Amino acid sequence: MGLLQKVYTYLHLVVRPKLYKLVTRREDVNVDAEADEQVIHIPLASALIKVLCTLGLEAIRSYCPSIILKIVDMLRSRNFSQREIARKALVSALNILGDRWFGLFIEELQAGLQRGYQKHVQIASISALLHGHEFETGTVDDQIIPITDTLLSDLVGEQGKEKKIGKIVGKTPEAKGKNYSIGCYKRLSQILSPGALNSLIQPIKERILNSTELKDHVALFGALKAICEGLISNEAFDGNHLVILSAQILTENSAEEAKAKEKREKKEERRSCILLDENDSVAPKAKASHNKITNKHYLNQFALSVLISGIKFDKIDLSVTSEHLAKLDGILQIMIDMLDLNRHSDEAMMLKNPRFSTLRDPKQFTKLAEKLFFVLKNQCRGNASNSEYVSAAFKAVTALISSDYGPLSDDYLLVLLGYAEEDLFNNERQAAAFPLLHAMLKKNKVCDEMEYIGNKVFKLSIQADTEAGRSSARNFFIQFLIDYPLGPLLLEKYINKLLGNTNYGIDTGRESVIASIRHVVAKFPEKMMRPRTSIFFTVLATSFSTDQSLKVREDASVVLKELTSKYPSEDYANLTCEYLQHEHPEKIRLGCLLVGFLIDELKNTLQPEIVVNALSNLVNNEDFASCDDALLVALFDALQSLFENFDLEKSYTTATECFAKAGELHLSHPHTWVRERAARLILQLVKSKSFLELKEAYPDFWDEAKVRSIAKKCLLQFKCQFVDREEMEPCKLLVIWVLDEFLKRYDQELEETDGKRSELLWLSQKLNGVAAEENSDRPSETTRRELVIELFLQFIIKHKSEKYSAFERDDGSSSARSDGERRFKANARNVEKIIAQRRDCS
Repeated sequence: MGLLQKVYTYLHLVVRPKLYKLVTRREDVNVDAEADEQVIHIPLASALIKVLCTLGLEAIRSYCPSIILKIVDMLRSRNFSQREIARKALVSALNILGDRWFGLFIEELQAGLQRGYQKHVQIASISALLHGHEFETGTVDDQIIPITDTLLSDLVGEQGKEKKIGKIVGKTPEAKGKNYSIGCYKRLSQILSPGALNSLIQPIKERILNSTELKDHVALFGALKAICEGLISNEAFDGNHLVILSAQILTENSAEEAKAKEKREKKEERRSCILLDENDSVAPKAKASHNKITNKHYLNQFALSVLISGIKFDKIDLSVTSEHLAKLDGILQIMIDMLDLNRHSDEAMMLKNPRFSTLRDPKQFTKLAEKLFFVLKNQCRGNASNSEYVSAAFKAVTALISSDYGPLSDDYLLVLLGYAEEDLFNNERQAAAFPLLHAMLKKNKVCDEMEYIGNKVFKLSIQADTEAGRSSARNFFIQFLIDYPLGPLLLEKYINKLLGNTNYGIDTGRESVIASIRHVVAKFPEKMMRPRTSIFFTVLATSFSTDQSLKVREDASVVLKELTSKYPSEDYANLTCEYLQHEHPEKIRLGCLLVGFLIDELKNTLQPEIVVNALSNLVNNEDFASCDDALLVALFDALQSLFENFDLEKSYTTATECFAKAGELHLSHPHTWVRERAARLILQLVKSKSFLELKEAYPDFWDEAKVRSIAKKCLLQFKCQFVDREEMEPCKLLVIWVLDEFLKRYDQELEETDGKRSELLWLSQKLNGVAAEENSDRPSETTRRELVIELFLQFIIKHKSEKYSAFERDDGSSSARSDGERRFKANARNVEKIIAQRRDCS
């Protein structure tokens, strides 16, 4: 006997029986112990099936059905976790055996799970099999009918009604909702072949036509929508299949509608409205007959959804050379005929295509227009039950107006304007009204009603309750100003109204006005915008400066940047200079804000001498010390921008000295922003310059006492009650510059001879005291200590000269050093240790 034969015999006679015994239920143990044992042993079914696959086809046919039956038997357990384990084992077994065995799994599930909660478990198990295995297209076609029967029972049968019982849902999680059934329909439509589609749809169709329960209709239509989604992702279904399916459903329904209508007409007999027949009597009450045609609209909408989804996902081609175009053209004729009988009109997307020959025919075009307006006339007052229908009708009319099929008459357009006007202030109907207005605007229909609508939409863009409503109104209003032939006078009137409403009382309204101005700046033609740039600049600058809302000021600043970048002009610089030379403080502040914010856009046209003289007059004014904080902030921002973009120190030495005095004066100002801007200005002046250079350039301002004064005022900033890290950055850099100057003046021999503290040691001890005070009085705050540590670190790293390094080292041989030197050295070493610890922590 060969080795392979021995292995085969061992697997068949030893391994297989032992695994089979483990999977088989034991009768010599109690129920609870047996259930726990099954939970452990049931996953071994996958291993046993793998062994059977190794043994060959005969072994699979002999033993696999019994193994599947045992797994299904495990699904009867009352324990949900045990059922989950069994379901996973079932999916694993299907993955091993393959698609051909799927029918056996379905048969065993339907035969083994038939009572009570087991039916819900059966649906969940079928769903797990369908979603847990990768099927080849068409391999499940034979099982469509039995699976569909089970799914329909879950959706609209007795099994579905059991889901309303709380006790059943609480004990059986599989009974919650109808997601399993809907998911199964979608999965089946993804993997079936075109020949099996009728088996999937026909049972649903029959139930819809025969049922009178609205809940059943909704559930079944949900299944149809799931099938539509699955068909779109099924590679076996191309555009031809989708078009044929839709055409078949619509044609059948249309033919039945026509027959029913003809039958009703034959039954109707004209009778006198005055006289009654002698033999007339009261007929006994009979049960009302159910008209199956009333439920056809669900099928029609399913067919339309298939078409629309196919177009949306490019399965149905609408190009000129497409083979689908002629078929769709025939479907369109059917849709026109049944439009007034249908409850839904999802043909708006198809009407956007300008290549349907049917609508080139004036008769068909007129027929479609008449039917759509008939729908709008009877259903224009939408409610909860027909809102979708009305919205779809408005979309269809909008698509019809925008298309090139043919023009609608003026009477139709005026009627549509009336409908749109009525829907403007309805939040739910605005989504359909504004596209309709845009379509009519493109038709260039000149009438008083259109101007009235434009004025109403302008008010709505400011006063609407929702941002979506204001945004839609803004978009239409700007397009109205651009496209509609208003004429110079009316256009000027509307623009003045728009700019005047920047003072509207509610913040959201002003935000909407600024957004409208932004659209005007971005979309208006240059020939319309150029003459009006100055007035737009003035209005935006005023909002940027004085509006109470931060959001409005930010939006206005953005639009101001866009305006000056897109339409450069000398008028901006001239207006800015006028503001700076004005007597009113608010106007001066506005000029300073514009200089600081728009310096990049204005520097080519701005006249520095006028700006410098105006700011010098402000600084030298006797009331400058009592200026408003906002004006001071704007002033220092403007000075900072001027120093960065113009060489003021060479051209305007006297003015620069005045500005330096103003900055030094406000280093100890109560307002944080003023202190921060003043420190930044002084830092700009002293950057890359030594004290001797500054003293030579500005002898009336810079002296030795001035440096110490700046240091004291910087220390006051460190000691303020509220200290912000970002706003203290200029002050920190300014202190480092002062330390640099003190280090240049430091003379160790002179300090030892006189016994006085050096300025360098004095400032170091003051900074150390700031950190110590925060540590003792404000232990929860760390900003001051962090700033002092960073300051000393940057200063020490900057000066690694030999003299300073020798000053740092302590070799123990110099006993004559003063106590001040040792304290300074100890402070420096402590700083380095703390910084090293902080780096390690980070």
